[in-house]
Amino acid sequence: MQVNSICNRFERAWQTGQAPSIEAIAAGADSLVRPALLQHLAELDIQCRVSRGSAVDLELYFTRWPDLDRKTLQDALEAAQKNSQTSLLIVAMVASTTPAKSPPQTCTVEEFLTRLRDSRLLSDSEMNSLAGSVAGEQSSSAIGAKLLDARKLTSFQVTALLEGSGEPLVLGEYVVQELVGRGGMGTVYRAVHRRMKRTVALKVLRRDIPHAEILAKRFLREVEVAARLCHPNVVTAYDAGEQNGMSFLVSEFVEGQNLGDLVKEYGPLSLPLAIDVILQAARALEYAHGEGVIHRDIKPSNLLLDDSGNVKLLDVGLARINQPELSESDDSSELTTTGMIMGTVDYMSPEQAQNTRLADERSDIYSLGCTLFFLITGRAPYARGTAMERLLAHREQPIPSAQMLSAELPPELDDILRLLLAKKPLDRISTMQLVAEKLESMKSAGLPDVTLSLMTQDEEPAISQTMDSPIAATQQVSEIIASTFQGDTVVGQLNDDASLAPGMLNSDSVAEFRPSETESGSETRRAVSSASSFLPWVVIPGLLAVVVAAILLRPDNTAVTPPTLAGDRSPLEELSALSESEVQAYRTRWASELKHDEEQTVNGVVFVLIPPGEFLYGDESDSVITTIANEYWLSEVEVTVGQFRAFVESSNNYKTVAESKGTGWGKVGPDWVQSAGYCWKNLGENFVNDSTPACSIAYPDALAYCDWMSTTSGRNVRLPTEEEWEYACRCGRRGAWSFGNDVSLLDQYAWTQQNSGREIHSVRGLLPNAWGLFDMHGNEYEWCSEPTAVSPNFAGTGPVRGGSFAGTPDQCRSGARHRTPLGEPTQGAFRVLMERK
Repeated sequence: MQVNSICNRFERAWQTGQAPSIEAIAAGADSLVRPALLQHLAELDIQCRVSRGSAVDLELYFTRWPDLDRKTLQDALEAAQKNSQTSLLIVAMVASTTPAKSPPQTCTVEEFLTRLRDSRLLSDSEMNSLAGSVAGEQSSSAIGAKLLDARKLTSFQVTALLEGSGEPLVLGEYVVQELVGRGGMGTVYRAVHRRMKRTVALKVLRRDIPHAEILAKRFLREVEVAARLCHPNVVTAYDAGEQNGMSFLVSEFVEGQNLGDLVKEYGPLSLPLAIDVILQAARALEYAHGEGVIHRDIKPSNLLLDDSGNVKLLDVGLARINQPELSESDDSSELTTTGMIMGTVDYMSPEQAQNTRLADERSDIYSLGCTLFFLITGRAPYARGTAMERLLAHREQPIPSAQMLSAELPPELDDILRLLLAKKPLDRISTMQLVAEKLESMKSAGLPDVTLSLMTQDEEPAISQTMDSPIAATQQVSEIIASTFQGDTVVGQLNDDASLAPGMLNSDSVAEFRPSETESGSETRRAVSSASSFLPWVVIPGLLAVVVAAILLRPDNTAVTPPTLAGDRSPLEELSALSESEVQAYRTRWASELKHDEEQTVNGVVFVLIPPGEFLYGDESDSVITTIANEYWLSEVEVTVGQFRAFVESSNNYKTVAESKGTGWGKVGPDWVQSAGYCWKNLGENFVNDSTPACSIAYPDALAYCDWMSTTSGRNVRLPTEEEWEYACRCGRRGAWSFGNDVSLLDQYAWTQQNSGREIHSVRGLLPNAWGLFDMHGNEYEWCSEPTAVSPNFAGTGPVRGGSFAGTPDQCRSGARHRTPLGEPTQGAFRVLMERK
């Protein structure tokens, strides 16, 4: 792992325009790994130098490090030279076959130079020199390449300038070099101080999220807290500032990997290593608690293991400073009374889930215990069920037993887990100092070198005794609350990534509470906010947790015997809180009841079964409980060029609106233009094959295709309503996208402006949602049914859903709505719905 981490750092240095020294970067490595490390670094050095066009003399490597394997380095050199020659040949072939066509540009030369000057990445003298050297240059990309080769800019900076992405490039005295990662609260960059040349981590607060103003206050508090802490196991804060409305925190840049990613990539840690890591974290928290700081979000991803095996505590932004002298009117006190619950479900103590203000040192102790269990097993202690079920499990289920996982684990480990994971704070070990002493004693006594195999998703961590599920009790509470609230709405929000979102228990937020009996004949009921009914409950922390649990907790029906056709059909379920595996199982049960396969193919179109059910339609602020009373079938992908061609050829060469009016859209260079000749089978420079979605389709064209499908198949085929489309997209679940709320996963499911290259891509190129539907997000907008549309003029606008290849992640959300002129092919692909027989 040390070799891998150092090699990654070496490659990043080359990518940012440096020529790093092998000896310098290997200096801190352990002597045991040094031979293998030098071999890998030498191979990487050769590859990087050849790719830059530099000459490579292998003898220089052997003179300096005689123990290097000669044949391996010779093979590396030959492979690098071959790859370089192949790349040059391809470039030459492309240039010779298309001499008159210039390469696509993201922006003009003038725009690029203006952005570069405004960014302040180069000095005035450097800009003046550059202007003279690129006079007459026609390609902004070529200028960027020259600056990259001259090591004036990094690849991240060049890309940001070419695309005009809006990424910050200079903040104060810090030059941003590379994107490290994005989180729910901010974005982290690798940066360098102009004068001190020190590499730092630069965290910039997001301003496009709910509760941004409150979070800005939390961010300022984070700066204050971070500035107070100075410990070898805590990431050091250097500076903070604000520029152009962006608040940023500057801290130590640590080369390493967080423990969450480490375990996911390599499996559980050995017991001695896990204990050592937790001991270091305990010492960091002992220090923080002594400074009056409670972290409140201890989890594996907030513990970083550096190249030397040192643990660094990250993200003190969720910490609360213990200052009893603060009054309730103080801003810092307000931050913990606005109803926000901070933390991560799998590692949160029962008292913290009940009320954030109850979190103290013992809450961090509990979370550290959950983290220890994860490091040993690869799973959180309570990892089954929905997020709310896991949250309740911390309070209701017995403490996991390490010895039941493996007889090789010592009994002392069970003892310390019981002390760390006790349900009641008073039963828990009381201070982090005692935790450190206990761990130190275990380490000194000697620990067996045991490493468990990674637990699978379906395995349940062993527990020391059996206990009934809390579900039945919460159902009874739910019935009581139902009669109390008489159908009013109770507040709550829980992200699919199992993190409690800001505003989860905020009386200004909206979530649904549905009594057990629905109104007869009503398929859709609007959620009614009842702040006056809810507010009295906020001040009763214990009961509040039960209220939220009763609302969001639901039985796990995945093991229920499939219903039969005898008697009435099974009652519909509300799917909003189910996991992906649960909605998959739900559809399978309905397929069994209906005696249908989960897929059907009609006229070459693959349709997937969409079962009936209930869900929350719309975004959080205006969500509506909606019933989909009957099953239907939805095409697996947008209607493709090949499928649309079959319709055209059997319909006397049907002419689309784009073909008749000359209003289709096609790609020319980086731009999309409207002109005669562009249509579903010709998108300009955007390559089209039979698997490309049929685009430049106006609403009447989509209806004509549906009529043809209905006639030839004997089934009723039409466009889906917006409710049907969104239900199928979500698979009935909540979340910004079909897979949840983690925007970093979007590139795996959707072609958007982030990864599409401004082109429409063939279907099935990315992952489907839980019900097997591809491209529900991005690629191209999809027509939905417009009940007010009257042919033949089709005046007005109609709904399109799903976003497009040029859309932002926000525009591609499951609940995002958009309308476009019905009679124009401006935004238009479509998928079709086939009703049940």
